[in-house]
Amino acid sequence: MLLRCGLSNYLSICERQDISTIASALRNDLDHVRPIAAAGLEKQGYLPVLALYGANAAGKSNTLRAVGAIFDAVKYSYRRSVSKQDGGLEPLPYRPPHFAKTMRDQASHFDVDVVLDNVRYHYGFETNASGVLAEWLHAYPKGSKTVLFERDFSGNVTPAVKFGRSMGTPDATITDLATNRSFLFFSAVQSVGQTPLKALSEKFTSSVRFVKDDSRFSESVVAELLQKDEQVREQLRKFISLADFGILGIDVVTRPTPESLKKLIAGMRELFVSVYRSDVGDAFNPDDPDTELKLQFTHSGHDGETFVLGIENESSGTLSLLSLLVPALSALENGQTLIVDELNNTLHTKLSEILVRLFASKEVNSKGAQFIFSTHDTKLLDPTVFRRDEIWFAAKDIAGKTTIYPLTDFSTRKTDNLERSYLEGRYGAIPYFGNIAALFAGAQ
Repeated sequence: MLLRCGLSNYLSICERQDISTIASALRNDLDHVRPIAAAGLEKQGYLPVLALYGANAAGKSNTLRAVGAIFDAVKYSYRRSVSKQDGGLEPLPYRPPHFAKTMRDQASHFDVDVVLDNVRYHYGFETNASGVLAEWLHAYPKGSKTVLFERDFSGNVTPAVKFGRSMGTPDATITDLATNRSFLFFSAVQSVGQTPLKALSEKFTSSVRFVKDDSRFSESVVAELLQKDEQVREQLRKFISLADFGILGIDVVTRPTPESLKKLIAGMRELFVSVYRSDVGDAFNPDDPDTELKLQFTHSGHDGETFVLGIENESSGTLSLLSLLVPALSALENGQTLIVDELNNTLHTKLSEILVRLFASKEVNSKGAQFIFSTHDTKLLDPTVFRRDEIWFAAKDIAGKTTIYPLTDFSTRKTDNLERSYLEGRYGAIPYFGNIAALFAGAQ
């Protein structure tokens, strides 16, 4: 589970901003709070849902991108730095706000608190234009801090790399990786032999699933998820049946890859090599280049007979639902944290509400999954859907600087009309246009 995240100097985020799923001491709110099974946190609880509201361009997406960048960098920074894969993507997140001169030369900061296998971990790093400036990983197996490793290349700490006693005596390979500033050490350990730190790094990255844009449906991603997990397939069948989409079932089939697609993949490989002067490894290289996974939708007809359609004949609403529902069901099944940017894109309010309720339900969400998302859907601002500490806001100042804050910063009651109060501007984080009439004065 993701307990907290701290961010600074990245995209529109300047000064440090913290977002937390630790439950507040609210009275009479919904019973969503889950116990934290980690030493030292027994008296606290965490929230399975967190919604982020705010005006367009206020920084909602930037906040979620920054959170996602942490897990993405741990998973890929070593690979991207060494092999230059993934289309030339930068191995480290460093994008200071362009509008703030005082921030351009400062480090970007990222840190998170997570619970994995009932142990709390605090992990973080700082980056600048020259690479990793600092990185650290601490564990709290008995409630007090245990250092696993710390890296500090500021010149103020000697030695620059420190390993905790639990790491033993690092060999030359580990030492070389830890002293290289071009990638995260927590990412690099995934490339070495089976070690506790490698297993922890892999578990850390697999604990979070990030859906960047639910309006972009990927048939291959959905098909692969459904093919791998029979339980998710069965849950999806039940959901679409109850939702009355007119769909009786969804099957994954293997079909021959069209020759045109094979040529396109081969061309992309050649282009990649010519541009980046590097082998692409697994990039543009499917497990079986001669076949591809496709989805088939079984519908019921007016005459009682059934018929099968391909993805090209399904509505955008169906595809949007699948692009969220399949990752959501997978997250629930595996106890992951699902992060979604812009939940409400082409999705009905009631379907969004159902997704929230799935994660909030202690019966359905028995493995402690979490759902963190941004949205403009004010109809969800309902005390029967959210606890007040599950609602957060992103606001921007005149320069575009983002501030993140929870509804609990305001004096509210459970009986308040949260939607109306938000639209009236009582919590900030809404668009401001000034005098619209003056904007169009003289236009006629």
